[in-house]
Amino acid sequence: MTHTSRRDPSRLRPLLWTAAFGATLAIVPSAWADGPKAPSKGAPSASKASKSDTKPVAPSPASTTSKSARSATPDALFERLPVGELKTPTKLTVPNSIPRGESVDGVYLEVPDYILKNPAAGTRYAQVFASKEDAKARSSGQPIVDDDSCFMAASPAFNGETEVRWNGSIGASVAVSPYPKSYSYGAAGATPKDMINVLAIRADRVTNATNDKVTLDSRVVFVDAQTLGARLVSEDKVEFALIKELPGRVKIYGARSNDLVTFLVKRQKHPAERFPMGGMFVQQGINGGMSSSDECHVTFTMPAKSATASTAVLQLEAILDIKEPGADDDKTATAPSTFDGPQAMPMAVPGGPREGHIRTMEVGFSSTWLSQDKAPVISLTHGWLGRERTQQM
Repeated sequence: MTHTSRRDPSRLRPLLWTAAFGATLAIVPSAWADGPKAPSKGAPSASKASKSDTKPVAPSPASTTSKSARSATPDALFERLPVGELKTPTKLTVPNSIPRGESVDGVYLEVPDYILKNPAAGTRYAQVFASKEDAKARSSGQPIVDDDSCFMAASPAFNGETEVRWNGSIGASVAVSPYPKSYSYGAAGATPKDMINVLAIRADRVTNATNDKVTLDSRVVFVDAQTLGARLVSEDKVEFALIKELPGRVKIYGARSNDLVTFLVKRQKHPAERFPMGGMFVQQGINGGMSSSDECHVTFTMPAKSATASTAVLQLEAILDIKEPGADDDKTATAPSTFDGPQAMPMAVPGGPREGHIRTMEVGFSSTWLSQDKAPVISLTHGWLGRERTQQM
């Protein structure tokens, strides 16, 4: 394997794909995928490492293979995933309106106060949360109560279209607003009777979490931005099995159907993390679909058919640790002189912001089924993009 500097993220992706497609194991970590390790006594820290220290050393297969992968054949991972498929509809007939008071558990609509108090401030819209408590927490700058519920909106359907185009971005809340029935309405613009107030959203909730499994409850719901009503369209409950836990509490789960494999990636909050930090971004293939999440899990599906090969890349910021201010300081700094002379002061102010230790991670996925394989071979690799950094949290 060619030794590549960690300072050059653009050269990491070829390494990931080489590992993924050249794999003879179900899970294949990349050359430096094991994450940060405590330095041996006398060894330089990661932040002080020289350029020569940053080159990865290709480990032997025996040292990088997980226990489950060592005892499995290349196609065993696919076979041991639970059977399930997210059947998010791609065609829907949107109703003209939903009566006020019609509701769905776990879906709460609210018009922001500043819109209600100042109608001329901008276009009316409604915000969707999991509960009234979450809406109140978000408006007051507090952490939301239910951080396992997430929402995704569909793009408006113009001119009576029934095709649903999910935007691929999922977050702890989503905004919905009226939109015109057609693309053009002349100089006067669309009037209220020309507007459609109902949109489709997807409401996901991760439940029944154990050490090695989770269940995704995924519902499609119509919501009315005018009446604030909600109506259930469909619901899927899919069980996912844990494939791999990566540094920074990043867990990768999988489920399978006859010709698809679905991944669910979730970063668990650090115990000292008040507000979830950072999102995730997924690119499938070169010209494939894109998905993203903000404070949420992310799901995406890849084909698992004979004589096919597909890839995906996920990027996120892994929180390796959160420490109290000054926890790593072993010396004091000297403050400017006062009338009593120079004063010694700690490097960090007691009670100040905590310090997060963060590193950008890239995860590569591949699904291949070549002629010599008995079943699809699912491969997973991961590595770092750049050095660890610190950030106030």
